[in-house]
Amino acid sequence: PWASCRRRTPAHSPRHCGRLAPHRTTMAALVDLDNLLVTDGLIDQLMAKVGAKILEAGWTGLDGNPTAESLELWGVPLASAAAANGGKGTQEARLVVAKFLRARDMDVESAAGMLCDCLRWRRDFGVADIESEDFGAAFEGHDHIYGVDLQGRPIVLSCFGTMDVEDVFGDADRFLRWRVQLMERAIKRLQPWKQGSPETLMQIHDYKDCVVIGKDKRISEAVKVFTACMSNNYPEMKGQTVFINFPWIFGALFAALAVFIPDKTKSKFVMLGPTDPSRGELLDFVPPHYLPQRYGGLLADDRAAAEAAAGELVAAERIAMGARSCETRTVDVPAGGSVRFVIRVLAHGVKVTYTANGETYDGSSGEPVGATEGAADAEGACMISAESGVVQREVAVAKGGTVVFTLDNSFSLFTVGKTVVFGAEAC
Repeated sequence: PWASCRRRTPAHSPRHCGRLAPHRTTMAALVDLDNLLVTDGLIDQLMAKVGAKILEAGWTGLDGNPTAESLELWGVPLASAAAANGGKGTQEARLVVAKFLRARDMDVESAAGMLCDCLRWRRDFGVADIESEDFGAAFEGHDHIYGVDLQGRPIVLSCFGTMDVEDVFGDADRFLRWRVQLMERAIKRLQPWKQGSPETLMQIHDYKDCVVIGKDKRISEAVKVFTACMSNNYPEMKGQTVFINFPWIFGALFAALAVFIPDKTKSKFVMLGPTDPSRGELLDFVPPHYLPQRYGGLLADDRAAAEAAAGELVAAERIAMGARSCETRTVDVPAGGSVRFVIRVLAHGVKVTYTANGETYDGSSGEPVGATEGAADAEGACMISAESGVVQREVAVAKGGTVVFTLDNSFSLFTVGKTVVFGAEAC
């Protein structure tokens, strides 16, 4: 197990031979959401109406309409799933329809109407075929779906500043189809629906170099259409949205209006100004190995490289180091095995060493510190700084045993915040 010379590692930190296990909130028969309870009884009432609402929405197989059997709502064959278990539905179906209940404040009739409208819209909009649509080069490279946040929710990162206003926002309907395609792809990361597993998405919106929304009517109109569609047809899918590099004027406006926004809604939005990797603000929400380096994480900024590496990086933790502090981490390695580690210092620098095979090594160079007394204390020795970037290495441990990593900030005389991202695992 991991150990520390000052404090124990937080519960969400990685173990020596495993990856970061996302924290998940267990959902029992009752789901408490701002004191509103989705009970089995309410779900039973809504499930009893699903079959009729499917037909009312036009999934009849008549007059060229699709059949009820062809209907899939986020991976759930709704017609057959709703009829299962004597009309009580499968667990997946119950979890999905519960979203409509929560969106309509537990009003069964209103939730049934919303479900019917959603199914009608999906039929008319052709959502079943949208996955294969190609919107062209202007729509590529702006969105990234990979990894999970600290609560296990899939992450959707969208960079709006890279979008061409005319090509992307000029046609509001085309823009809507593109965003619906993104949502459908992201929701697949939540499937199969399981009780106790994440049911919502973590969205990160980066507005760096973005045209101020209110200054271009094409953007305003496209965003308005998209927002209405999400509200009507994707209930309770947004777990949290973090806005970064957000125009200060909109951040100030949101802060002023926050007193009028319900807590349930307000808690889903986080407004951050210009990002600075040295602060690592997004590490409050996302594990380092699922966060791009430009935001203070370990993941490559290049999309292709990031998607290839997602899930392959060593699970890492964030360590806040104060003045004259020292942290240690240990990894047990079997004989003939090796240890992989990755480290990044977001601000200033710390001295890093590791002991393996009976010898102490410089964490920055991988070279033995040497037998000379005080070698590790020489100026610049073993130092990893913010300028070092991401340092990662694999070390063979022939005889096996415990490898000890030491992160030393004891030379710092003042309380200067130093954030270190570190992870190691046996392999």
